[in-house]
Amino acid sequence: MRSIQNLVCSLLIVTLSLLPLPSEAAPQAFRRDPGHPQWHHGAFQDVKDSVRSDVRRMLHSRAEVPFQVPLEVNIVLVGFSGDGGYRYTIDSHKLEEFLRVSFPSHRPSCLEAGELLDIEHHIVYNAFPAGQPELIELEKALKAAMVPAGTAREADFGREVPAFEVDATAVEPVFHRLYSYIFDMENGVNSAEDMDRPAPSAIFIVNFDKVRMDPRNKDVDLESLMYGRLPQLTEEEMKKQEGDYVYRYRYNGGGASQVWLSAGRFVVIDLSAGPCTYGKIETEEGSVSSKTLPRLQHVMFPRGLAAAGDHAAHDIFVGRVAALVATTIEHVIAPDVRYFETTVLTSGKETTSFLIDGKGCNKHHQELPSTDELAKVCLALILEPIAPNPHEGCSLSLQGN
Repeated sequence: MRSIQNLVCSLLIVTLSLLPLPSEAAPQAFRRDPGHPQWHHGAFQDVKDSVRSDVRRMLHSRAEVPFQVPLEVNIVLVGFSGDGGYRYTIDSHKLEEFLRVSFPSHRPSCLEAGELLDIEHHIVYNAFPAGQPELIELEKALKAAMVPAGTAREADFGREVPAFEVDATAVEPVFHRLYSYIFDMENGVNSAEDMDRPAPSAIFIVNFDKVRMDPRNKDVDLESLMYGRLPQLTEEEMKKQEGDYVYRYRYNGGGASQVWLSAGRFVVIDLSAGPCTYGKIETEEGSVSSKTLPRLQHVMFPRGLAAAGDHAAHDIFVGRVAALVATTIEHVIAPDVRYFETTVLTSGKETTSFLIDGKGCNKHHQELPSTDELAKVCLALILEPIAPNPHEGCSLSLQGN
């Protein structure tokens, strides 16, 4: 009898041990586990106090020109960890170092005056990869948002293939979830202190697997690939990575593009989208062609469908990606301004105005404002560079070098 009881108890223990524990949630994308390190906004948290004192000094003496201001730029590599198109890999640390050496600073200009501003940005680069679960979640959203749009050419003189369009506003919430997850901003802006805090600027450089997210292919279960090990591609599969279709983004009905600016603080550059072509055919300036942005197809098969490229082709591709980041900083994150004015009068009923391309501070004072107040206005304008309307996204045209 005792042996039967022991056997029953043993079977019960084994059965219970096989049941999932209530506290163990199923793995999910954008999940921040306990103990997950908080993202550190280096250029904001480390130098804000020193910048504040430097601004006060600049208001009293303009001897030090240009005024050096750090600008943090975050580059998020999506699909470049051997999990995206062509299973291609970019070393984020090497890209970060290349950017630091090649594009260490940027000094915007005043377009109306035709002169450089008295501010020069010392750029602090942070490059890091997104995880596979987040990549698959983005591919799921993109696949669901693709709408047939006739046919388009694979290149300037390529063959006609099916074309799809994606309303960027339909996938923007998923990119925003990734942004919030990376920078630990899931709780949103709830207090005056949060609203006062500078928000990180981010550039998402994307490399999706077009075969995996082909909207015509209903057999691929992207959910099952969320955490599983992705298979390596054969040489024949590598040749088919373009998927025999093209897709492009439109933001609120804007022009077709591979690049779009969100309503938040990030830009999306999708190297697997397009190519997009518009503008004058024989004019490089202001036009966009199939060669404007780098394409992995040209890296893997530089001579048509030849064997995969060599190390030099990889270095050229990384260099073009870095130049694309520099172009984004120059034209989107810290662009030239149309109008720049700083006026401080010294007696009577004064008007202190700070206008930078429509974003600034106009305050009428009965008496001369304090240096602390002026420093606060300058600090807000310097630490959070001017970009297009922060509440409205748009399609962009970037010309890589």
